[in-house]
Amino acid sequence: MQLLGQSRLTSRILFWVICTSVLMFSVVTVFTIWQEREGMYRAAQEDAARNVSRSIAAISIALWNFDKITLDATLLALTQSGSIVRAEVRAPEQLVSKAERADQRTKPDTEWEVPIVGPDISRQIGTLKISESYADLRSLFSRNIATQLVSELTKIGGLAALLFIVIYSVIARHLQTLARDVSNLKPGDVRTPIRLRRNKIYHDELDTLVESINRFRSEGADAEDALWVTRSELSRVTRLTTMGQMGASIAHEINQPLAAIVMNGTAGLRFLAHEAPRIDEARAALTQIVDDGHRAGDVITSIRTMFKKESQERMFLDVNDIVRDVLVMVEGEFRTQRVSVSADLSEELPKVLADRVQFQQVFLNLIMNAIEAMASIDDDTRLLRIRSETHGASGILVTVEDSGLGIDAKDRERIFDAFFTTKSTGMGMGLAICRSIIESHDGRLWASPGATRGSIFHVTLPGRMAGCG
Repeated sequence: MQLLGQSRLTSRILFWVICTSVLMFSVVTVFTIWQEREGMYRAAQEDAARNVSRSIAAISIALWNFDKITLDATLLALTQSGSIVRAEVRAPEQLVSKAERADQRTKPDTEWEVPIVGPDISRQIGTLKISESYADLRSLFSRNIATQLVSELTKIGGLAALLFIVIYSVIARHLQTLARDVSNLKPGDVRTPIRLRRNKIYHDELDTLVESINRFRSEGADAEDALWVTRSELSRVTRLTTMGQMGASIAHEINQPLAAIVMNGTAGLRFLAHEAPRIDEARAALTQIVDDGHRAGDVITSIRTMFKKESQERMFLDVNDIVRDVLVMVEGEFRTQRVSVSADLSEELPKVLADRVQFQQVFLNLIMNAIEAMASIDDDTRLLRIRSETHGASGILVTVEDSGLGIDAKDRERIFDAFFTTKSTGMGMGLAICRSIIESHDGRLWASPGATRGSIFHVTLPGRMAGCG
């Protein structure tokens, strides 16, 4: 019983062996018993017919001679053994003689008649009526059937035990061992093969199963080693890529304030080189240089904080103020590139909880990209439109639209990927940084084609009332 409790497969094999054996032997037993019963009935009927056939001549003579004593004795002899329990002789219109078994109390199972002809065989002188009962046969059959059933059940039990022993020894025992070995495998123990506990290799299904498991484990171990090497290489490449992204981001973002510093420094030298030095203009240029230097430092701090994924100091800001500050920063670029600016800024915008320097980065990038996108078209058609409005229940929408040549549809989403650029001198980091900043503020940044030409960059942000978290 302990063996069956440990092996569910063994229990199922035993169950199905017993069920199959019982079903098979039950069918055989029922068929055999039915055949024996039919044979006994048939033998009884044939024996009765033979007895009647042997006695019919004596009955005919006794009836012809009106010898009732002989007639009664002959009929009595017919009823003393076998299945005949009653015998009657009738003349054409009356009962001549009758004999029946003394212990007969049941109704006969079958009755049949035999004509009695005279010794000269010229005419029928009477009729012999025979009544048969198989009660004794049924009683004997009932006594024998119990013995037969016990015998057949013993055979069933013996065969089931034999089949179980054979199946368990050949199959179930090895499957049980194999299941135990597989369940005891540890994650690091991938090189130790599992084996069947039998003397020789038969190259059957069990050996094939074990070989497949071992081959799968070996291939899995090789794949795990390869995966570990790939992960190590990927980690190294990721670190290099991150360093490259950070370097490219810093270079891209610092380039703009440095360019402004150079431009303002050149303007200041030019103001001082006049015969009558223009001190106020030079002072304004120097002030702008100082502001640009501070802005460059703020950009470095913001990018370093962003790549470290640290929380940055945020405050409630008016997006319109940030847009106006950026427009002032690039006013010189507008003049140099001959770009007209149209700003339609709604005064009813909710505040946004944001980092000022990061938002300056975003709108400065979008505006500078728009200026560069219009560099290849005629001067009189270079128009930059900036619009701010409420969006949804409490959000904000800012759009930056240029009148340039536009962005190919296949590149409209790729322009936000790091290191992807359509400019010969670009590094492909500006828009990737912009989207990262906007999404970190729970907003969204995307591009669409302009109404007639050019591109529109959309920025949506969740607005908040000051003092709300």
